Amino acid sequence: MMDQYNRIFLTGMPGSGKTVVGRFLAKIMQLSFVDLDLVIAEKAGMDINRIFAELGEEHFRKIEAEWLREAGNPEQEFVLATGGGAPCFHENMQYMNAVGVTVFLDVPLDELCWRLIRRGTSKRPLLRHLSDEELRVELYDKYEQRQPFYRQAKIHVIHSGDVSPMRRAWDIEQALDQLKEKPKA
Repeated sequence: MMDQYNRIFLTGMPGSGKTVVGRFLAKIMQLSFVDLDLVIAEKAGMDINRIFAELGEEHFRKIEAEWLREAGNPEQEFVLATGGGAPCFHENMQYMNAVGVTVFLDVPLDELCWRLIRRGTSKRPLLRHLSDEELRVELYDKYEQRQPFYRQAKIHVIHSGDVSPMRRAWDIEQALDQLKEKPKA
């Protein structure tokens, strides 16, 4: 059986840096990097926006949960960037905690809004047609709804714009080392 500390699940709101930080963390830890949304799109043969538009969010969440269970195979090691809502459906957070280590990248809402407005939301199906003000309201609502799930992560990292993604990856690696050293209760 592989080491659960080599199965890292990054969680957090859209725009929190899961993919960027995840790529750095995977490189540092010499693990594969997986972007769950890209895998789902590849397996479905269509992009995430099209899945949501044609099949609906419920179908997407079912596919997402199935792939998480496939990825949790004890023989695989990786850093995986989940979609922002992944921890909130089909008991995914409990599953990820059971087979690996979850990390919550907690970014202040003002910074999330700034990032998403600056970079655009065209590839984010639940946010893509919103005005800047609607985006702020939606992010606030989603943040409030998702907090109980995100807070179940084994590692909580407050992530702000003054720290580079590479530095954040190093911080996560150090937190993983500290978690490994904690005596089991």
